[in-house]
Amino acid sequence: MKIAIFIILINSFTLLDAAIKAEFEANKGNSFYKKGDFQKAQQIYENAIKKDEKNDKIKFNLGNAYYKNGKYDEAIKIYDEIKDEKIKIKATYNQANSYAMKNEIDKAIDLYKEVILKDPSNKDAKYNLELLLKIKKSSNSSSNSSNSSSDNENKNNNKGGGKDKKEDKNKDSNNENKTEAKKQAERFLDMIKNMEKNNLKNAKTQKANQQDIRNEFDW
Repeated sequence: MKIAIFIILINSFTLLDAAIKAEFEANKGNSFYKKGDFQKAQQIYENAIKKDEKNDKIKFNLGNAYYKNGKYDEAIKIYDEIKDEKIKIKATYNQANSYAMKNEIDKAIDLYKEVILKDPSNKDAKYNLELLLKIKKSSNSSSNSSNSSSDNENKNNNKGGGKDKKEDKNKDSNNENKTEAKKQAERFLDMIKNMEKNNLKNAKTQKANQQDIRNEFDW
């Protein structure tokens, strides 16, 4: 019995020692991060997390370093491993930013919505959501315009031949899905504006692009 207790105590001290060393090393990483040396910070965080693999704070900082170094896939993966609820909301926001920088707009939009539902006061998430909705709307408008031109050209080239009914049905279905998705996005955005005292009417009106995404949270 005494031997078992002794072993447990030894293991506890070993884990505690590893956690302290991980925190100490991560603090060095924070110094490099603040100086803008994100590559060095990343290396230090990677070493620190090996000493304490369950430390969500270090994982979060490592994700930020990946993000700063343009390694968005790695950032998304490490953010996804975070379990601590207080850190998770910030991690989800940063994850959304990572998807936005990868130009995976729909995934980013879904994550911004998730953040807003959990934290209605998050103005940056609301700003970025509206920004991406503008990007998506602009993209859809350009796509629809291109499709319209293509349809008109096909009509002019068609000398009386009948349209493929199956193809027409697919186009109608796709248009209906796009319309419904657009309506859902607009309804969600309206809900957000109602929750916010100072609504987003004064948001930038110039053409949106990913470089306008508001920066990630730092720890």
